[in-house]
Amino acid sequence: MALKMVIADVKKNKPVRWNKNKKKNWRKKISVSAIEDALDKKRLAERTGGPLDEKLDKELFSIEKHTSPVSNVKRKRERCLMVDKIISPNICIPKSISKSNVAKIRRQKQRREKIIELKACSKQKSNKAATSNVVTDIPLDIWSRDPVNLRNDVFHQTEIAKHTNNVIGKAQVKRPDHLLKRPYPDNVAVNVAHPGASYNPSLDAHQELLRKENKREILKIRAEEKIERAVSVDPTKIATVETASAELLEGLFDGVENKEENENSDQDEAMELIVCNAKRQKTLKTRKKEAIRKQELREKETEWADKLRENQVFSAKGILKEIRDKDEKIKHKMAMKSTRIIRPTLSATKYKEPDHDLQLSTEIKGSLRKLKPEGDILFDRYKSLQRRCIIEPRQKFKAPRRKYRVKYQEKRSFREIEL
Repeated sequence: MALKMVIADVKKNKPVRWNKNKKKNWRKKISVSAIEDALDKKRLAERTGGPLDEKLDKELFSIEKHTSPVSNVKRKRERCLMVDKIISPNICIPKSISKSNVAKIRRQKQRREKIIELKACSKQKSNKAATSNVVTDIPLDIWSRDPVNLRNDVFHQTEIAKHTNNVIGKAQVKRPDHLLKRPYPDNVAVNVAHPGASYNPSLDAHQELLRKENKREILKIRAEEKIERAVSVDPTKIATVETASAELLEGLFDGVENKEENENSDQDEAMELIVCNAKRQKTLKTRKKEAIRKQELREKETEWADKLRENQVFSAKGILKEIRDKDEKIKHKMAMKSTRIIRPTLSATKYKEPDHDLQLSTEIKGSLRKLKPEGDILFDRYKSLQRRCIIEPRQKFKAPRRKYRVKYQEKRSFREIEL
C-alpha cells in the first residue's frame, strides 16, 4: 500500500510531456525557462570576461605583495560605480575594459611618442646651433620701440595683415599654397608693335604683317560661310501654292488609268515569270563551265593576295618612315602643349587677340606730318588687362529680344476725359 502511495506522488511531481511537433504546444504547454536560464548564464559569463572553465589559474587568482609598510593614514574614499559594487564579491572575474578606456590609453601612448620625437628634434637642433659659430638671432631693442611695430617685425606681418588687424581686429587668414602659384605667367604690360606697323616699315616686315592679317580674315570668312551653309535652305524644296494644290488633288481622277495600268502590269509579270523559268533550266555542261570559271577567279584572287603580301617586304622602308614621321609629329605636339600658355577661365567668354593696327601699302606716307594714327589707346590698354588676366574677358551687353510685341492701351479714366 505504501509503495503505491510513493508511485502516485512521483507521478504527480513528474512534469507532463507534450508533443513538440505541433506549433500550438510550443508557446503554451512546453516551458523553455531552463534553456533561457542557461543562455542568460552564458551571456553573463561572456560579459564578465568569459567562462570560468576555460580560464587559467593565473587569470583567476593573484597574489598581493606589499612592498611598503602599511601606514595608519586613512586613504581617500574611492568612488565606485554600481556595476563594480555588484561584481566586487566575484574576485575571480576581472573588470571589463570599455572601448573608451582603450581609446584613451592609445591616445596617451601616441602623445608620449610625439613628445619623445619633439624632444629628440630639439636636442638635434641645439647640438647643431652649438657647433655652428654663425649667430642667427638678431638683436632687437624692445624698450625704445612701439609694441605693435615690434610684433609685426618679429612675426613678419604684411601690410594686409596689419590693415585687417586694425580694422577688423582679427589676424589675417593664411593663404593656401595653391594661391602662391601663378596660373598664368607675367606678361609685359606694353607689347612692342610689329615692325611692319611702323610709319615707314621695310617691305618684308610690312608684307609679313599683311600676310598674318590676311590669314586671320580668311579664317573669319570661312567661319561665316560655314554658318551660312548650315542655315541656308534650298528654294526648290520650299512648298508653294501650286505644290500644295497638287498634293490635295492627288488620287481623285486616277480610276480609269489605274485599270489599264493594272492590266499592263499583269502581262509584264507573266512575261517575267516565263523568262525566269527559262533561265532556271541549266544543263550539266553550263553548270560545269560556271564551276570552272569560279575556280579560276578564286585562284587569281589568291595569287594576287600572295603577290601583295610578298611585295610588302620591299615597302618596309616606307612603312618605317611613316612610323617615324608619326612619332615625330606626336613629339612635336607634346612639346607644343608643354610650352603652350594656359589661361585661367575667368569668365564664360574666351580671350581673343585683337586685330593689328596696320595700313595698306597705298595708305603709307613717307613723312610724319602726313601720318594718321591707327587704333585706340583705351582699347589697347583694356585688351592688355584681359591678356594679363587682370580683368575677365567680356562681351558687349545685348538687350533681350521681346517674344511678343508691346501692346499700348488707353486707360478708361484717361479715355473719359474730354477736351
